[in-house]
Amino acid sequence: MTNILYIAYQFPPLNVGGSARPARFVKHLSKFDINTTVVTLDPESYSNVYPHAKSDSNLLDDYKIDFSILKVPSKNLVERRANKVSNFIDIFFNKYKGNEHTYWQEDYHSIVDKWLETNSVEAIVVTAPPFSILPLAVATSKKHNIPLVVDLRDHWTLWVMAPYGTYYKYLASKVAENKVFRHAKKIIVTSKVTQQDLIDFHPNIAAHKFKYIPNGFETPIVYKDITFKPSEEIVIGYVGSFYYSPESRDLIMTPWWKKKAHRKLQYVPRKEDWLYRSPYFLFKNLDALFLTYPELKHIIKVKFAGTRPDWFDEMVSEFGLENNVEHLGWISQTESLAFQDSCDFLLATSAKVIGGRDYSIAGKTFEYFRMQKPILALVAEGAQKDMLEQSGMAHLIAIDNTTLAKEQLHTVFTSEHTLHPNKTFIDSFQIEKLTEALANEIKALE
Repeated sequence: MTNILYIAYQFPPLNVGGSARPARFVKHLSKFDINTTVVTLDPESYSNVYPHAKSDSNLLDDYKIDFSILKVPSKNLVERRANKVSNFIDIFFNKYKGNEHTYWQEDYHSIVDKWLETNSVEAIVVTAPPFSILPLAVATSKKHNIPLVVDLRDHWTLWVMAPYGTYYKYLASKVAENKVFRHAKKIIVTSKVTQQDLIDFHPNIAAHKFKYIPNGFETPIVYKDITFKPSEEIVIGYVGSFYYSPESRDLIMTPWWKKKAHRKLQYVPRKEDWLYRSPYFLFKNLDALFLTYPELKHIIKVKFAGTRPDWFDEMVSEFGLENNVEHLGWISQTESLAFQDSCDFLLATSAKVIGGRDYSIAGKTFEYFRMQKPILALVAEGAQKDMLEQSGMAHLIAIDNTTLAKEQLHTVFTSEHTLHPNKTFIDSFQIEKLTEALANEIKALE
C-alpha cells in the first residue's frame, strides 16, 4: 500500500467546480493500493474565504470511504478583500492569482508538520487552483523530502481572465510557476492543449514531466442513440458559472494607448476573449434565428442554474429574450442532475484564444456525457471543441458566422435527428480509468 498526502484546498462539501476532480480521484485511489490523507480547507472557514460559499453535504457523503481528512482553518480573507486599499495591494503585487496561502499557511504548516511527525507518506499530490497553495506543498515536500506531484486543473500564468498589472508581475508569475515545476516530479494537466502550451512556455522543464490526465465521470453510462423530435417547447439548459467579466474583458481588449494612465503598464501575454464563454453568442444567434423564423420564439426556452451574474439580465435584454430565458439560481447537485435530465439540449461554451486554441475543458462536459443528452456547442477552436466533436453527441454551431449559425439552429430545432455517441471515446473518461492512470504515475515515483 502506498501512502500519500493529497492537498486539495477545494474539496467537498465545498460546492465549487474545483472540488469535484480531487474528490473523484481520492474516492477511487484505494482500489489501486493507494491510501490517501486529504488536506483541505476546514468547512468552518468557508465563509472566511468565499463570501457566498455553498456547502452540499450530499457531495461528501458520496466520497466518505477509505480516506481521512485533515481540516485546516483559514483566517478571514473576505474582510481583507472588503478593504479597497488592501485588496488593490493584494491584486497588484500578487503572483499567484490569489492570496489564500497567506491566511492558511500558519495553520497548514502546524497541522501538516505535526501529522507528518507520526505518519509517513511516499508522495504528496497537490491540486490547483488556488495556485498560491502550490508553494506550501513545495515547502512540505522539501522539508520532509517527499516527492511532489502537481495536478494543474487550469493554466496558471497563461490563464488570462484580466491583464497583469505590469509586465514584471507577469514575469514574476512565470518565474514562480517555473520554480514549482522544477521541483515537482510530475505535472498533471487536464487537456492536451495545456500540455503543449506548458512544454512551449517552459522549455527548461523536461517535456516528459507533463502528463495528460483529463477530468472524467463517475457512473457508468447506459448508451443509446440520442433522438430528438421537435415539440411545442424546446428547452436548452446550462448549470454553472461562465467566468466572464465585462470589465475584465474591456481591460484585455483595449489597446494600452487608450487606457487610463494608471492602466497603461498592464500586460496581456495572450488575449483570451471570455465573452465567448458567456451565453452571448447563443443569445445573438437565437435573436437572428427568431428574426428569420419568428414562429420559433414561442417554442424555444433557455434555462440557467447557478450563481446569477451581474451582467446576465442586461445581456438577455440586449437581444430581447426576456420571455425566452429563465435563471433558476443556485441548485444542489441532486437538483442539477434532475434539471439537466429534463432539458432537450445542454449548452456548451468556451473562451476564445485570439490567434490560438483554447485549453479548457469544462467539467460539466463529462456530466453531459452521462446525461446522454444532445449538446448544443457554441465553442471556439481548442480542447473543448475537439472533445465534443469526437464524442458524437454535439451539434457544433458556427459561433462567428451568424448567417450560418441561425440556419444550423433552425435545422437542429425543427428536424428529427439522431446522434450516435462514440462509446469507445467517451468510456476513456471513466474516472476509475483516469484514477488508475494517476495511481500509476504516483507509484512510478518510488
